[in-house]
Formats: sequence, structure tokens, C-alpha cells
Amino acid sequence: MAPKILITTLLLFAAALVSAQARGNFFVGNTFGAHLIYHETHSKYAIPFIVRDEDFTVTGVDNEIIEAISVSDLEGKGLSYVKSGGIGQHNVTIHLESQRSHGYKFLVEVYAI
Repeated sequence: MAPKILITTLLLFAAALVSAQARGNFFVGNTFGAHLIYHETHSKYAIPFIVRDEDFTVTGVDNEIIEAISVSDLEGKGLSYVKSGGIGQHNVTIHLESQRSHGYKFLVEVYAI
């Protein structure tokens, strides 16, 4: 019984570490047949005791439909998510955020058809 509890505890601890590390990265959608419409690195410097954040909107040209969104946290300490729009829409608003007293650096790519 004790080995099962130990193994379960270790697996839960490992899962918590992985999820804590990957909260700034996400990829949704499918890039097959889509082309890159947005490729930018967003960064902000750290300010003591301040959380740095940014919302920005990417819009497809000529009624293009968003097919995939990729956000990579290049420093590993940020938070990112889709605030509005997204896959199947003509635009997407993405929120980027740092931890308190830290800056951030994200690579954002948006694909459309």
C-alpha cells in the first residue's frame, strides 16, 4: 500500500511541476494549408512590484479566418491566453502577462486561410 501512495504522490508532484512550467505556452488549431499572418516577439522589461501585461488584436486581411495560434514563452515565467475571438473567427485578442516584478518575452504566431 505504501509504494502505491508514494508513486501516486510523485506522479502528482511531477504533473504540478510540468503544468507550472508550461502556463505561458499554448498552441491551438491546425497549420496545415494555412499561412502565417502574424509573427512578432512581444517583450516588456521588469518593474519592481509591478505585473506587466498587454492585450493585442490580430486581424486577418480580406476576411481571412484564423486557423492556428501559437504563443511561446521565451523566458518561461509568463502567462498567456486568448481573450476573445480565435479559431474560426476573423480576429483574435491575446493577453500576455508577467509575474510580479518580472518582465516577459513571448513569440506569437497566428495562421489563417
